[in-house]
Amino acid sequence: MELKTKVSVNVNFKKISKSVREEIIAAIKLNAVKLTNNIKSGKLTGQVLKVRTGRLRNSIHKIDYESNDNFKSVVRTNVKYAAVHEYGFSGAVSVKSHMRTIKQAFGKSISPKTITVNAYTRNANYPQRSFMRTALAEIRNDVLNDVNKAIGRAIKK
Repeated sequence: MELKTKVSVNVNFKKISKSVREEIIAAIKLNAVKLTNNIKSGKLTGQVLKVRTGRLRNSIHKIDYESNDNFKSVVRTNVKYAAVHEYGFSGAVSVKSHMRTIKQAFGKSISPKTITVNAYTRNANYPQRSFMRTALAEIRNDVLNDVNKAIGRAIKK
């Protein structure tokens, strides 16, 4: 099962003039860049999640999809654990068999020894820590205002 974590803005252009279309696309692209930057520099740099390796933050990117009558700008990540943070998770998790080096046994120091840990299942309960949907919700009104201004500019031309 693969969960894709993404937020998007989609506009249908079936009955809109070319100049209005171009202005709206420019406004949406600009706001998608703002959203991407807000997620990276705010939400994933301490507001919601703290940086450990930077892998999730570096994976956030914007993709534009355009056809004759449709435009969509998507901000997404392909990091698997992003969905767990965005939506939360509660359930059983399988842990694979692996090697572990132990330096203590029964509270006493021992010389390092490598042991095999057998596969097992554990219960996990991760709270929802939305970083993408909340970032989009925060700029929602700005996006709508920018699109309305873009329409106004195109009509005045």
